[in-house]
Amino acid sequence: MSELRYWLWLSALTGVRPRVKQELIGRYGGARELFFSPIDELKGDGLLTEEEREALSARRLDAALNIIERCEQEGIGILTIQDAAYPRRLAAIYDPPLVLYVRGRLPSIDDLAAVAVVGTRRATPYGLKMATRIGYELTRCGALVVSGLTSGVDAAAAEGALMAGGSCVGVLGSAIDDRRWGGSLARDVETVGAVVSEYPPGTPGNAAFSAPATASPPASRWPAWWRRPRRRAARCSLPTRRSARGGRCSPCPRTRTRRRPPAPTPC
Repeated sequence: MSELRYWLWLSALTGVRPRVKQELIGRYGGARELFFSPIDELKGDGLLTEEEREALSARRLDAALNIIERCEQEGIGILTIQDAAYPRRLAAIYDPPLVLYVRGRLPSIDDLAAVAVVGTRRATPYGLKMATRIGYELTRCGALVVSGLTSGVDAAAAEGALMAGGSCVGVLGSAIDDRRWGGSLARDVETVGAVVSEYPPGTPGNAAFSAPATASPPASRWPAWWRRPRRRAARCSLPTRRSARGGRCSPCPRTRTRRRPPAPTPC
């Protein structure tokens, strides 16, 4: 617990680029070592911008301690990137989140054939049927479905996994305690699997990353991290049929370049 507060401090520094945080962890060996490093040492570091130096110079743990207390009250687990339970596939990407917040019990993703099923919220009846069947069949074959839990294709795939009696991992694009995201489906998922987020409880919603499951903001407004765990913790990504105005095809180029081969259903 004593080490955890320093990880939460670093993770909460929004003024520091994610990749820079990774570089600093590699240089100092951990968040605690970085916290107690001389401020003058950071001032002479060419890696940092002036804004990042100022953010790292604020050595306050109040927010971190509040997060720990709230997570304990709400039964939310916290994983840092150095914990054994943190998915290694996710840790191996260019800019992984330093901290994951978990509701439920996170399966051993690295030991499973994890498949991210992604697709539009405005799915056709065929798309919903296929997503549900895919989630069901994948689970019956021993795979793990990773879903964004939004309405449409993502939710249908998660429902198919639950129908098969298996586990599922839901990735939220907002605070871990945001019950609007996924609704009752998220509660069902955390009962047999886990719901995860990079954002701690109490993080205020905004147009950049928070939206209830019934909303349909343009894809450009989704946070980069929300796309990251779904596709990068999985071995492959399975985009599913979209409607005429849906956004199914956008993940395909990214999954190819990140060695997560897409396997789209027929359109």
